[in-house]
Amino acid sequence: MWEFLHRVDEYLILLYPLDELLIKAIKVKKYFDLNIKEEKIRADWIGDKGKFKEAIEHIQQKKGDANYRNVIKYALTIVNEEADRNFWQVSMNTFTSVANGVLLAVLMLLASLGWLCFPAEFPDCFEKSGLRDSYKVLVILGSIGAYASNIITRDNFLYIRWAPFWRYLLHHLFEKPVLSSFAAVFI
Repeated sequence: MWEFLHRVDEYLILLYPLDELLIKAIKVKKYFDLNIKEEKIRADWIGDKGKFKEAIEHIQQKKGDANYRNVIKYALTIVNEEADRNFWQVSMNTFTSVANGVLLAVLMLLASLGWLCFPAEFPDCFEKSGLRDSYKVLVILGSIGAYASNIITRDNFLYIRWAPFWRYLLHHLFEKPVLSSFAAVFI
């Protein structure tokens, strides 16, 4: 349902009169130029011998050919898919940052409730407590470091739609902090 509502403009291209189709084709070409970054696709569509040039010339000559309408429709489909993919990527990156923030807050709350020693007491903490409590301190500190690192990361997290999604989400939310905890305990 969302795809049909979001992409109704693709289907309207097949119904536009030629004058409006020309205006829409020029707009789609601009959207294509702004959104599609892969050079091979850009050359194929908006290059010197690209599909847009031929389609726009054909439409300007007032020849109503369904093939050229479909070329414009398909180009808009590519633009809409790229916009959907970018929106999904931003959404997942925001979700990952928020989840990292929540998990960091939980760990900091645990630390403030006495699960960790204060810095001034840190050397005594190892002497007073057993080895298990020392590991607990290091594990929580390592996890806090990993979540803080994920939050301040300026690069987008890699996400691929559908099946591998959970793999990447679990990598950022659990595997990296567990690895950081292990490194803190190991060091």
